[in-house]
Amino acid sequence: MDFKLLITLPALLGLAAQERQRLETVALDATTAFELSLPACTQAPCPFELRLLRGGQPVGAPAALAWSATAAPAQPAEPDPLYGTSTPLASASAQPRVWITGEEEGQVSASARPLPLADGEPALLVTQMAGFEHPKRRHALYLATAQGPRLAWSHDEAPGPNQSWVLAATGENPVLLVRYHATENNAPDRLETRNLKWNGDHSALAEAATPPPAPLLAVIAERHASITAAHASRTRQPECLGPYAVIDTGTPGTTRYALMQVAESTSQAQAETTRLGHCAATLRPQSVPLAPLLNTPAPTP
Repeated sequence: MDFKLLITLPALLGLAAQERQRLETVALDATTAFELSLPACTQAPCPFELRLLRGGQPVGAPAALAWSATAAPAQPAEPDPLYGTSTPLASASAQPRVWITGEEEGQVSASARPLPLADGEPALLVTQMAGFEHPKRRHALYLATAQGPRLAWSHDEAPGPNQSWVLAATGENPVLLVRYHATENNAPDRLETRNLKWNGDHSALAEAATPPPAPLLAVIAERHASITAAHASRTRQPECLGPYAVIDTGTPGTTRYALMQVAESTSQAQAETTRLGHCAATLRPQSVPLAPLLNTPAPTP
């Protein structure tokens, strides 16, 4: 999708000559950081820029983000899971700051957070969102090189009702998590993970359809015998279960359909099961390994 087409007249009028707006400086270690900024602009589109700093000094050339701003200056946004900047169960305080430009269908945002790789190499994850009624997200992973920021991997969400996140369990490479929302009441949602692995020359990361690492857990709030019962329970308890997916585990019987979320760590899973217990006394949440629940479900009887 070309988000340049979403620029509205108010957004065009909102861009004016200005000094470069420094939005975030994200430290990777004691001497290395990335700086997210919006350059001085007089017309739309205006690309967000990413600079590499060592000892506070720029290194190499800045990198322009793929989705440009549609207005200036950028404004900090209230935390919202819709931006997909962290993990599905991250608290508001654990989410990176989001900078937003434009209005309604012309909205484009950007945020950045450090994301160390399994081999210890520091990296930066930039997440953008564009649109309003049917927003889409883009995740991009940058490495620090002598030439400046280098794009090592990116993911643009596909058309349709889906949302994505990038998870990074300690000591593991990142995992792309995609949730496909059911479009019919009698259908389950679907979760998919793709592990990010180095290519042959260690210059970029590629997606691999292999089981997710063991630290990733599923938090199961309830199990039901039918999709209808699972959907009904989620509808009755929006404050507790609103963000939960209805997953077909493929296990025949009364526990086949699970209301489920994904946790990046044991501590995150424990915090969520505690929250659920306080939210509704009838819930008996549990955390289990994620990988077995991503298997292809058994045929519907």
